[in-house]
Amino acid sequence: MKSRKWSRKMIMAGFEPFLIEVNGKWVANPYYDIEDHTDELSELINPRHIIGGLCRIISKIKSPGVISHFGMEPEIVFGELDHSMTDRVSNLKSVFDVAGIKSRISLDIQADLWNKFIAICVSGLLAVTKTTYGELRELNETKVLMLELLNEIYQLSQKIEINRDQSRIWDLLHYCISTRT
Repeated sequence: MKSRKWSRKMIMAGFEPFLIEVNGKWVANPYYDIEDHTDELSELINPRHIIGGLCRIISKIKSPGVISHFGMEPEIVFGELDHSMTDRVSNLKSVFDVAGIKSRISLDIQADLWNKFIAICVSGLLAVTKTTYGELRELNETKVLMLELLNEIYQLSQKIEINRDQSRIWDLLHYCISTRT
């Protein structure tokens, strides 16, 4: 059972910003921080009109009206749900390039969405433990929590057949523990 359900009327009222015209054809290209957004949209429109996408960004409010980006340059990642390379994703990439927006075509958008999900979960762990990556590295208890969290995410991804390479989970763990932030 899903924890959040939107009515079709609510979704359609806010749907227009997710429609992008590429060479005279409309594409639904949502950038939610949830991994099942394409499933929900598929209930409303034909899935062949949907491409998966996400925004890679780390930011915080520096002061009222001022947003500070840090850690990485913001980037839009998108791709076909069936892992294919199509003209429409190539054309969309060109649109972003001309607009000066950093973007990348993903050949496995579901795996990329899970990478973002991992980052969101890790951020949640840091918030709950009130630690930074550096503090997390120094405290054995929080290191263990991080390891358990990443292992649970990996196990879940395997159950729903997301293409996850376990070595990437351990690379992330090593990065998180060795980063002095």
